[in-house]
Amino acid sequence: MTEREQMLQKVRIHEFMLFEVALYLDTHKTDQEALCFYQKHKAEAEKLRAEFVEKYGPLAMSDSSSTRCWEWSSGPWPWEYAAN
Repeated sequence: MTEREQMLQKVRIHEFMLFEVALYLDTHKTDQEALCFYQKHKAEAEKLRAEFVEKYGPLAMSDSSSTRCWEWSSGPWPWEYAAN
């Protein structure tokens, strides 16, 4: 597994955890342990995503922040790396 794939896997893991905890929090709104877990992993997911975007480019349109050009369509697309 390349460094890029390892970084992307970490981003995916943290974003999956956030999604799952958010589903739980939808029905357990005052669970402090779950809220703390969510906040901790949200910060880590944001950090990992920012590192990935800086090194390899945007994962989503909202990651494109350049004022010089539209980076999102400058490829390769995120899914194209797996094909190589």
